[in-house]
Amino acid sequence: MTDLDLINVKIRTLIRTIMGMPVNSVRKANTNSPTGGKSEAFATVLIATIDPKGADERRVSNIDGTDTVQSEMIGERILTASVQFFRQGAYQNALRLVSILSLDSSISMMQQLGLGLIKTSSVTNVTAVINTEWEEQAKVSIDFSAIVLEGEVLNTYGTVELNINSDKKDLNGSFIETTSKISLDFQA
Repeated sequence: MTDLDLINVKIRTLIRTIMGMPVNSVRKANTNSPTGGKSEAFATVLIATIDPKGADERRVSNIDGTDTVQSEMIGERILTASVQFFRQGAYQNALRLVSILSLDSSISMMQQLGLGLIKTSSVTNVTAVINTEWEEQAKVSIDFSAIVLEGEVLNTYGTVELNINSDKKDLNGSFIETTSKISLDFQA
């Protein structure tokens, strides 16, 4: 299962850091959080979609000295983060975010967080009237890639030895008996 909260935290950390915004000024969308004074800018992040890219790779490996195996699934996910800026400078902040996502320092931070930038949408100015006052608002969607790894330990039935006998003829037409041993691990 993909940990949405962890991905959201990583993206919020990225935005807050590269934008130089104060602590707690970039928060999860759809939550009731204090937003500071009427002029203090803030942003929200909503993970709008997560889609697999291609088929996941599956791996099974023995755990030495036990009758268990480690089963893992690893795959790439494409996720869309909807980022919305509020209050003073909202549109400018969204434009700036789109620009600085391509800086080397931003790319380095994304790599540290396990994210890759795919693309950004156009910035949309969605300024609105809130409680009879205009509030600056702007939004942008950002597509990231992330690697997901899930695993579990499974009990097995143990190891089974199979003997395979085959009859081969030598150059004179005489039969040569050959025995091969194969060990197979079966998961429960």
